[in-house]
Amino acid sequence: EALCLGLIRSVGPGGTFMDQDHTLRNMRTAAYLPKIATREMGERWEKEGRADIASRGLNEALSILARNNPAVFGEEIDRAILARFPGLAALEGEGK
Repeated sequence: EALCLGLIRSVGPGGTFMDQDHTLRNMRTAAYLPKIATREMGERWEKEGRADIASRGLNEALSILARNNPAVFGEEIDRAILARFPGLAALEGEGK
């Protein structure tokens, strides 16, 4: 539901999500409660390591990538993506 892949497919490139029911239902939590932004007080933020937005974003991305994902590409598509974006394979070799 949160990823709304069907909606992305139906809106397509160049379309708009602003008039979609899904956007209206989810805009408040998506806009005001982002996962990587911190809303902690400065003292707590410092105590927890002062993570900047880039490192928080990377940690969230790695967490997402580590989860089981039933939407797996076939080998042909996977090879085409890795050929187009060779840096993606680097994460696999780093044990992340």
